[in-house]
Amino acid sequence: MNGSDLNKLIGGELINYDVDLDILGVAPPGKDTTSDAVFLFNSTYDISNLNARLLVVKELNKAFKYTQIIHPNPRLAMAKVMHHFYKNKNGIMPGISKYADIDPSATLSKSIQVDAFVSIGKNSVINQNTRIHSSVSIGENCQIGNNCVIFPNVTIYDNCKIGNNTIIHANSVIGADGFGYEKENDEWIKIPQISGVIIGDSVEIGSNTTIDSGCLIATEIDSGVKIDNMVH
Repeated sequence: MNGSDLNKLIGGELINYDVDLDILGVAPPGKDTTSDAVFLFNSTYDISNLNARLLVVKELNKAFKYTQIIHPNPRLAMAKVMHHFYKNKNGIMPGISKYADIDPSATLSKSIQVDAFVSIGKNSVINQNTRIHSSVSIGENCQIGNNCVIFPNVTIYDNCKIGNNTIIHANSVIGADGFGYEKENDEWIKIPQISGVIIGDSVEIGSNTTIDSGCLIATEIDSGVKIDNMVH
């Protein structure tokens, strides 16, 4: 990718364009090479030791004599460029491991990847271009949309629905019982948590996060929500 192509991708102002410069990746200051793009979020950063020949900054850096792209949000620009260079990180190789345990009533798209030791329960549906990593457990009557990534050791209980383009990181639990009890005399009576979880499109759930089932109404996570690691 040359500087002009990179600028078209992020939509900035290109200065001192070097037609011979070829950009092969993104690196932080101090670990950059001449073929990396460097993105500076702080305009006062000392650039004297940079090896890079392309800098993306919010304001023109007069001390940098090579190609610059002026962009109002360098961090957003970096995200777009990284998607270009590293877009195959979660790519799939369609196929179902012979070590997966899949109920015959489950419906699986042909264009999905299901790794070893995955369990998929009765009447569950897995849609196109989704990858289910190893040791994932998916219960009964679940639905997982298109282009999802479910990382290792995720547990999805019965009656959960997950939208398109959603990522669930390792060791998360979706649909466990909510903490529902009512006391009778000296005994706690458990209230059944029967309504499951509904997760929208383009949601990302960090590792070791738990989203409990609702009691009479499903727990809902709206489209576009991003949840960090270790959240209940």
